[in-house]
Amino acid sequence: MSAAFADAIGGTLIREVTRPDGTRERAWAPPNGRVAHELLARMYPEEWRPVKAVELSGHQGGAIEVGHNTAVVEGIVKRIAEVKQRRHAQNNAQGLSAGEPAAG
Repeated sequence: MSAAFADAIGGTLIREVTRPDGTRERAWAPPNGRVAHELLARMYPEEWRPVKAVELSGHQGGAIEVGHNTAVVEGIVKRIAEVKQRRHAQNNAQGLSAGEPAAG
């Protein structure tokens, strides 16, 4: 796990050469965004899992009617609040501050 974090963050010394004249050349690994995204997707699947695009259409391939449904909006707001509350409770149980990510 620590190797995956190190790869995601980058900055690991990957090569060090000392030349005969005494000069040194060092190279560090760049951050690996693909590994970082994979770690986030596994640790926080609700927020980071890969989502495939889906095209939707209405009845018999027609347009979809779009409107403002207060009950739907309120339901979404309620679900978001529940997730935030659950995450806050998990962090408190693990003794983490508000900004620290909870493990897996």
